[in-house]
Amino acid sequence: MCIRIGKGYSEPQEPTPEMINRHNLTHLPYRSWCPHCVAARRANAPHKSGSQVRQKPLFVAGYCFFSDSTTEGNNLTALVGAMYPPKSDAPKAMFAVICERKGASDEYTASRLCQFIRECGVSEFVYKSDQEASVVALIHEVVRRSTTPGDLYYGLVTSAVPENSAVGESQSNA
Repeated sequence: MCIRIGKGYSEPQEPTPEMINRHNLTHLPYRSWCPHCVAARRANAPHKSGSQVRQKPLFVAGYCFFSDSTTEGNNLTALVGAMYPPKSDAPKAMFAVICERKGASDEYTASRLCQFIRECGVSEFVYKSDQEASVVALIHEVVRRSTTPGDLYYGLVTSAVPENSAVGESQSNA
């Protein structure tokens, strides 16, 4: 039987009077120990559904990591995504692939993503991610392949339009 001992969190540091005086000049950046910052913090904008009818399919994607709890630092990287048809909140198809590395330089992941888009039967779509450069580069690689004569996936994608979520709002990526 393997017993894991929890690491716990470090104790929050109490601000010194000098830190408080410096912070009170502008109240920037936000500090959880400042009663004025806490009182003035606004809630996130609501994510309203159904207010806009989508005309093109929506592809959402992002990287995630898997690890074995018995080994540290040995994470597997995976690209996961979903294709949502127009006028629907339910995904039409889900996608996941283990990646050798993040970004457009991973040939296997780029090929699998091209194959997934072909199987979905879409040539035009809107894509959304957390704006991580490696995800955007991978989608751009798929578009590049589909506009390169002689490539296996030539003609696959005719239009791919980015839709950016708010920075720091990873939950709004669908």
